[in-house]
Amino acid sequence: MEKPKKPVVEPLLLTVPQAARVLGISRGLLYKLIRKGEFHAIHLGRAIRISVAELRRWVQAHDRSADSR
Repeated sequence: MEKPKKPVVEPLLLTVPQAARVLGISRGLLYKLIRKGEFHAIHLGRAIRISVAELRRWVQAHDRSADSR
């Protein structure tokens, strides 16, 4: 008898290196975008996290701006 598979839980928050990897940009560029206010980052003590929803919002916003050219 097979064991029931556990559901895969997607993370809600990513570290800066993880988010940069997902976007295909460098960590330095992502930190720069955070400083400029283009990304809303969540600060948990000294840790910085970016929500997956924020990544999607940023990509959609920049995808739309490319379409309007």
